[in-house]
Amino acid sequence: MTEPSFPGLVDVLLVEDDAGDALMVQESLAQARQHSRFHLARDGDEALRFLHQSAEFADAPRPSLILLDLNLPRTHGL
Repeated sequence: MTEPSFPGLVDVLLVEDDAGDALMVQESLAQARQHSRFHLARDGDEALRFLHQSAEFADAPRPSLILLDLNLPRTHGL
């Protein structure tokens, strides 16, 4: 079976409010064979600023993959 591959660097945005869960995902990505760059947004509002490249995320890359914590508290922006 052939493993999927992505050309070049994969930017991964994790939207996660639990630091322990974020660390677990980051460590898992580090063990993957693909080269990835990890970005963390701690809530929905921060994720939207990242995706819209606004405020502190003006130079943020467009993520190749977004991992969303489905148990995030609902925020005003979402």
